[in-house]
Formats: sequence, structure tokens, C-alpha cells
Amino acid sequence: MLALGAEHLVPGHTRPITQAANVRAALMAYRDAIQSVLDQTLAGMRKGERPDELVQHVKLPPPLADNPYLQEFYGSVAWSVRAIYADRLGWFDGNATRLFPLTERQRAAKIIGLAGGADQVLARARDALAAREFQWAAELADYLLAVDGVNATRRESRVRPLRNWASGRSTPARGTITSPLPSTSCGVVHPSEPWLTRCRLTMD
Repeated sequence: MLALGAEHLVPGHTRPITQAANVRAALMAYRDAIQSVLDQTLAGMRKGERPDELVQHVKLPPPLADNPYLQEFYGSVAWSVRAIYADRLGWFDGNATRLFPLTERQRAAKIIGLAGGADQVLARARDALAAREFQWAAELADYLLAVDGVNATRRESRVRPLRNWASGRSTPARGTITSPLPSTSCGVVHPSEPWLTRCRLTMD
């Protein structure tokens, strides 16, 4: 694409880029960033690192991390790392426990039991939300939903942390918020129609 000397570039996501100099700068940044993430990921894989380990240290170097064309408006370095791993080695991440996992419902039921019951898990999810630990709050809510996906209180316990988590982020996070919850009460949701609008959940 660099060789084309284009005056305009319309990416699949984000805004169009105009003027040849800007187009060239953007394409060079994309090229260098992709190569950097690929090289770092493959280097870690050769050391036997698994995806969860790789995403902890594979980052864009400072000159690229600060580049305006490489801000994570759609996608992220961590997602790219996981995609590279899956492309090269497949879905198995090297942890034998994950070869024959429990179902989500089975796992959730056991964890809820260990925690002292659904009420305790819901209380801890609310505590996490109050502490702005949105990821942890959402994960706890997922356990509750796995065993009872039509409970409105449990659906709310998942939507609220996701809404807060996404408030300062862009497209990927907003897409997460509109992803279907395991419930039949809201019917089939069109991808362009936010869940928060369709389900009319009480959020506050």
C-alpha cells in the first residue's frame, strides 16, 4: 500500500486519512506496530509463554505507543497477541486443565458454592463495583448468570460494571456492553441496537 502513494486512506475503522504525507505516516506506523507485536509475541512463544503471560509484557515501544494512528480505538495489542498465538498454535494454551473443562454452568455452581451462595457472590460483585473494580464485578456477575440467566438482579449486576468499564473507552468496549446476555427475556437483539435500550434494565 505504501508503494501506491495514495492521497487518501479509508481504514476499516476510525476516520479517513487525507494528504499523501499523512497516509504514508499512518501506513508506516501500522507496519511497524504490527511487526513489533508479531516479533514480541513469537519471541515469547518460543520461550513457552502462554497467552495470559504474553499479554502482560507485549507492548508497543514508546515511539509507537504514542503515535496518534495507533491508539486503541478499535482492537488492542492484547487482542492481537491472543490472535497471533491462536493462529500459530491453535486454541490450546498449554494448560492441561483446559483440555476437558467443566461447563460454564458447572464451574459457576461450584464457585458460588465455595463462596457461600449466590447472595454472597452478588454482595461481593456490588462491593467490587463500589470499589471501581469493574472487571472483577463483571466476572462475579458472570458466575451468577451462568446458573440463572433470567434473573433481572443478576443481569443488572453484570451490565452496571460493564457500562462503567466502557465509559472511558471506545468501540470495542461499547461493543462489549451491547453483547448479548444469557437471557431470553429480551428476545433477539439486532447488533446495532444496544442491550441497555432493548432490555430497559434499571441501572441506578
